[in-house]
Amino acid sequence: MRLFVAGHNAWEQLVFVIDGPTQQKSKGRYLTEPVDVESFTAALDSVGSLEVICARLTYTLISKDNAFLLAGCPPKGPTLLNEEALKQLAVVHDNGRDFHILKASLTLGDLCETSSPPREFHSPGYIVKQISAYDAGLIILLQNSSVWVYGDSRYPNCFGGGSSALPFVSDPPTLPTSPPEFNVRTLHNVAALDDLPTGRIKKVDAGGYTLAALTEGGDVYSWGGRPGQKPYIEDLWAEPMPLDLDSDVLDIALGNSHIVILTTAGEVMGRGCNRNGQLGRKPDDSMWLDDWTKLDIGLNASEKPISVNAGPYTSFVVTENMP
Repeated sequence: MRLFVAGHNAWEQLVFVIDGPTQQKSKGRYLTEPVDVESFTAALDSVGSLEVICARLTYTLISKDNAFLLAGCPPKGPTLLNEEALKQLAVVHDNGRDFHILKASLTLGDLCETSSPPREFHSPGYIVKQISAYDAGLIILLQNSSVWVYGDSRYPNCFGGGSSALPFVSDPPTLPTSPPEFNVRTLHNVAALDDLPTGRIKKVDAGGYTLAALTEGGDVYSWGGRPGQKPYIEDLWAEPMPLDLDSDVLDIALGNSHIVILTTAGEVMGRGCNRNGQLGRKPDDSMWLDDWTKLDIGLNASEKPISVNAGPYTSFVVTENMP
């Protein structure tokens, strides 16, 4: 298996090898700043498992052969990793306040320092299957395949035209009070996704102010957007609409202003912003892709893509060897 990466790399969040090619040092300090990865590049190999756990603006967390690799500069705050998992955590680039400094280790306390408790959601009778964040809230997929959006009511397009019935209880009830119109207590069921011709929803994803859902039959529905932001998906509005694609879809990944999909034909397609090379092209040549474009991953003849993922300005493709 291999992991291919492209895009924003200011915190070396795409570098998973200590003293890799972008890290020229003198007396322990870097001589040059990291540069963006403007074409898909193989960053990791694995003989077992390989998965992108999460990709954020300044860091990327990878699961490789039942251990974890954390690249970039993670925030000091609550983490989804438990203490047992952290024992296997290898911090490749924890840049801290100065990207020149490479820390050798990171403790559980470092990751969990925070001035306020993490938000908790209780869903009696409901099993949460997946959660993905966008700029003003969360999209939640339940085990029964219903989709809910929890977020700032100033961006109603992100709610997918859903009703505001509340199966969740928020605890603790401490919420931001400034600005006063900020309201993250609005939880909406996207009912338009409950009965679709190609089956139930199996995956959701979100990025920026765009949200998407993938059905078991390979259709993608998207909605969202906000005033003043150029949409990177055509006909994007407040109701979920199917994407016009030539092939069924196996996987989806949304960044802040770009989308990457994996089709059943084994092609990786993308569109939207390429300012940091997140679509695998030099920005000077293609700053924005208005149409669906096949992305050149640089695969060997013996391998195929099996999943895609995205950070705000990064893209990831995991491949495996064909039998």
